[in-house]
Amino acid sequence: MPFAKAGGACFYSGDDSFKVTDNYADGLRSVLRWELGDRAKKGTPGYIVRRGECHNTLGANKTIVCDYDFPEGKLNGTSRYLVHFKVESQNGASGRPQYYVGGPIGYVSGR
Repeated sequence: MPFAKAGGACFYSGDDSFKVTDNYADGLRSVLRWELGDRAKKGTPGYIVRRGECHNTLGANKTIVCDYDFPEGKLNGTSRYLVHFKVESQNGASGRPQYYVGGPIGYVSGR
């Protein structure tokens, strides 16, 4: 279960928020790391337009919400912006990641 030990996260495009849950009482925090990509710049060094982190320090079975204000817009009929994110568990604010789950992608609302 190393993936579950990292924690869990969901992205909500309607209000540009993440929920981050710590799944285990192991003394580690669950950390969400995200990058915002602009599809209009795909394939260029400027593709990633923002980065951030959301740290859940509340402990096991607790969930926090981190709110952001991402740009909106459409490109070819769908959202111009994508959020790539992963969840890691680590010891302290700058500790080395112990477990991680990576790869989810969410579309920012294309309104």
